[in-house]
Amino acid sequence: MFSQPCRLRPLSGAVERQRTIKDAAETCLIREAVNLRLQPLSLPGEDHPPGVPETTVAAKLEFAARQAGAEGMSFGTIIAAGPRSALPHGRASATPIPRQGFVVLDFGVILAVIVLT
Repeated sequence: MFSQPCRLRPLSGAVERQRTIKDAAETCLIREAVNLRLQPLSLPGEDHPPGVPETTVAAKLEFAARQAGAEGMSFGTIIAAGPRSALPHGRASATPIPRQGFVVLDFGVILAVIVLT
């Protein structure tokens, strides 16, 4: 394939450095994703009383995000309540939300990018 032997050399951080530069369109999409991500948490009537399973809260949150325009979730929704809130990556489980204690919610959304040429 190559007439001479080739040697690979590391390019530490080359891709990372390139991705730190955002154009106006990328910045706009990031801003929209942040606004969309905040929206489901402030929907009126989305009450999650004690005893509701974490999975129910996750499902409602993901559905609200989709209704608000998200193409999908950027990673598995993390809902962890009570003692499970100390878990670093507490995926939603059938564990009921306790009456007292912490509830960790961590989620991200994907926005559709339409490129017109």
